[in-house]
Amino acid sequence: MNPEFNNSQLESVLSRYGKDCKMVPLQEEASTRRYFRITSSNGKEEVVCADEAVNEDFIIISEYLNANGIHVPRVLDVDRKLSLTFMSFEGLNDFSTYNLKDYKNKFPILIDLILKLQSLDPPSLVKTRKFDTEKLSFETNLTLEKFEGFRKQFHIKTEISNEARAFIEETVGYLNKYPINVFTHRDFHCRNILIPTNTDYALIDFQDARMGVPQYDLASILYDAYFPLPREFRSLMLKSFQERNVDQWYEEVR
Repeated sequence: MNPEFNNSQLESVLSRYGKDCKMVPLQEEASTRRYFRITSSNGKEEVVCADEAVNEDFIIISEYLNANGIHVPRVLDVDRKLSLTFMSFEGLNDFSTYNLKDYKNKFPILIDLILKLQSLDPPSLVKTRKFDTEKLSFETNLTLEKFEGFRKQFHIKTEISNEARAFIEETVGYLNKYPINVFTHRDFHCRNILIPTNTDYALIDFQDARMGVPQYDLASILYDAYFPLPREFRSLMLKSFQERNVDQWYEEVR
């Protein structure tokens, strides 16, 4: 059996799905979370997340999003003692598996999804977290740190100038004071959007959602490192977003 479950976890899984069930590890995350696709002998499929502790934020936000018409994995059961979360299986493939033509055809779905998320009145858990100066600085500094490591590894001569660093600091300060903040997924890229069999998408990895500027998730998907998009298409999608996002309302009433 799968060695990534400890003995108690494995016993719980086998008790739920049967001794003849199949366990397949899913894509690894940059965290302690480990996901497994479980198929019981009768063909029923679910996903089990094993972690150091159950992620309560995931459970709360999953229930909230499902209740508000956002398709995300449903939490079916939780074993807090064994740190196991049982959830619905939403498919193996994500949007990164599309070819460019199909991805471009599907992209308006993602614009609609971002706008729908932004229209929600976020739960208190999300409202209390914000892309403030501390969080934005952490993420930009992490990016600079990773670039520096990449630059040294591959002997790249280009360096981040002091002027560029100053511009980034000024941008962080501007974004921190931005007058509109909305529900922000925080990691909105093609690999976090699954392709289910019965609906257009299934959004995952939303447990760290917080309040942020309306353009944050859009920039994340338009400049997605997992799926580079042609410049002309990015401009087209940006225009589509600008015509509908909440900033337009703000400009009208300001």
